[in-house]
Amino acid sequence: MTVFKFFRQIIWSIIDFVLLIFPDTYRIQRLRGDLFTIIFYGKLLQLTMARRVIIIDSDNLKIGNRVLFANGVWINATGTLEIGSDCQFGPYSIIVTNIHDKDSQNPRSEYRKGSIVIGSNCFIAGNCSINPNVKIGSGTTVGSNSFVKSGTVFLRNQFAAGSPAKVIKKSI
Repeated sequence: MTVFKFFRQIIWSIIDFVLLIFPDTYRIQRLRGDLFTIIFYGKLLQLTMARRVIIIDSDNLKIGNRVLFANGVWINATGTLEIGSDCQFGPYSIIVTNIHDKDSQNPRSEYRKGSIVIGSNCFIAGNCSINPNVKIGSGTTVGSNSFVKSGTVFLRNQFAAGSPAKVIKKSI
């Protein structure tokens, strides 16, 4: 980690801690999102972030405009993660771009990085888990408590749910 990335993370941690003093209203969520995008991207993306949103390795994260992260969303962008505009993520959803390599002799040290692409106008409901190498088309909804396994592709305007997530309705 470079010195710049380290200080950027420290500054964000201090700002996020100070914002915990205030009630988690929509204005505070917008302020948190705006400060995050200015610190990490140098521009304003109209991001809305509730409390306890954790983003790991934001350098590999591309976010569109007007994205909403509800309370407790956890994102690991060690691989590449692209999120289109106007997406919403329900509370306690988990998005990871790397997984343990099950074929390795030492699974603690080996990770396989992947990519996740989430199109515009998507809704990921609460408690969803999205693994690497997933493509979710624009306008797609993923139902609550769904597990989207590696290698899954959802086309445009679909509704998917389940564990593992499968297409329930093809056009919504």
